[in-house]
Formats: sequence, C-alpha cells, structure tokens
Amino acid sequence: MKHKNGFNPLSRNAAHRRAMHRNMVTSLFKYERVTTTQPKALEVRRTAEKLITRAKMILFIIAAKQRK
Repeated sequence: MKHKNGFNPLSRNAAHRRAMHRNMVTSLFKYERVTTTQPKALEVRRTAEKLITRAKMILFIIAAKQRK
C-alpha cells in the first residue's frame, strides 16, 4: 500500500516534469485557468499553492517593515 507518495512522477523524467510544472504554473497565474488532466492538475495545484503562500509571507514581512 502506497500511502501518500511524495509526488506523482507523471511518467516523465525530472527535467521534463520540472519544465512542465513551471509552464503550467506560469500559465495558471497568467490566464487564471489551465486545461489539463486530473493528475497533472493536482500536482500543479500543490506547486501553485506553495508559491502563493510564499508570496503572502513576503508581503506580510514587507508590510511589517513599513509599519516601523
């Protein structure tokens, strides 16, 4: 039984997977929509949510510095 594997390799090598994630996340942020398969969408969602969380944290830090 494979309980929550680290990530879904999507039958691609590491370089192709990394490039695909970059392209899909960029398209998602640029056009706010991506047409793809369910497994790819789930992996891209994880990546996109991590980037959004980082951006929020950076904005929070910048706002806190400006208040001082």
